[in-house]
Amino acid sequence: MNRRRLIEGIVLAVVITALLVWLSTRAFYTYTPKPPKEAPVPTVVATACAPCYCCPCPSCPKPEVKPAVKKKPAHKAAKLAPVAPAIVRLPPPVAPALPPVPPSPTTTAINQLCPNGWTLIANAWSLQTLPEELRTKTEGLITVAGSRNTYRGDDVSRTIGGVLRKDVKVRATTNADIRVLYRDPKTLAVVKDLGILKVSSGVGSFSFPDDPRSYIVETIWPATFVSPTVSMGERRLWIFPDEWRRFCSPNVHGIVP
Repeated sequence: MNRRRLIEGIVLAVVITALLVWLSTRAFYTYTPKPPKEAPVPTVVATACAPCYCCPCPSCPKPEVKPAVKKKPAHKAAKLAPVAPAIVRLPPPVAPALPPVPPSPTTTAINQLCPNGWTLIANAWSLQTLPEELRTKTEGLITVAGSRNTYRGDDVSRTIGGVLRKDVKVRATTNADIRVLYRDPKTLAVVKDLGILKVSSGVGSFSFPDDPRSYIVETIWPATFVSPTVSMGERRLWIFPDEWRRFCSPNVHGIVP
């Protein structure tokens, strides 16, 4: 009996395996019929024949049948002609120039006030000929300035220059050559050497070839003067761009012994 059950089990397993193989073949190879192609419809061109419409007759010529023209599928896009890539040529790099500092917002007003341009006036004064009180004050300012090697705005020229022109008036009988330069207000580098301002009998003037308000105007005085103070090895006096707001012809002052 055990042998019989074993045989029946083997037969049953073979049948189940064959059934599974058949079912898997049906699942992966299911036949899908293709839709029938539409036959092209012929185009019939009828000729003029009044008596004949449906059936052929001797008096009517046979209609001409033109084969149907197969249309290209709409989904096929037309081939585009190749387009050459555009080549953009950039200009060669240009080294950036060092432009001067832009003028202050008061440019228009100053242009209206200075139609003849800008002039620098230099004044030379003798320390010995000053009134006693003014001489003492001047000597004190010179002493303070001589104790430093940096430029400051509280110099003799700005502090008592107006008083000297108003009260003393008489300049020193001296001649001098004062060099005038432009410096960049940001980097303090020398931008341009403008030339020499000549002082004769204690006074001289210098007309600028262009607008000086964009620069620091530096004046370098001879070593025979005791003021301006020595800064970086020279007796220098600076005029800053904002000092041109009220003047077309500012004054600078130097002191001789």
